[in-house]
Formats: sequence, C-alpha cells, structure tokens
Amino acid sequence: MPGQTLYIMGASGAGKTSLLNIISDRISLNSGDILKNEIYLNDTVRVNDDNLGKVSAYVMQDDILY
Repeated sequence: MPGQTLYIMGASGAGKTSLLNIISDRISLNSGDILKNEIYLNDTVRVNDDNLGKVSAYVMQDDILY
C-alpha cells in the first residue's frame, strides 16, 4: 500500500544483504550456477528489470560510506 515501508531485520550474518543482492540482481554467478526466482509486487505484478527501479531503490552500504 502507498506509504508503507518494509524493514528487513536480523542478526549479523543472517543473510539480509544476500537477500537484497539477489532481489536486486547484484550478484555474479559462478560457472554452472543457476538462480531461478519470481518476484511479484503486491502478489500481482511480476518484477523485471524494467519495473523494479520504478518502485524501489537499494543503495549498498559501501556506496553510502564513500
């Protein structure tokens, strides 16, 4: 819903950054690795490269610190 925020919380090493990197397609796979996913917005709109950037943003921690 408009105006709502999602927070991802967890202990150090729980995989929060890995999850965000996978969702935002910022990972590089090794030869032979396969990553299959389907991401939906509000369980209706399938996310792809064209529409993900229109509705969300992810700034990596290193980007802020520099």
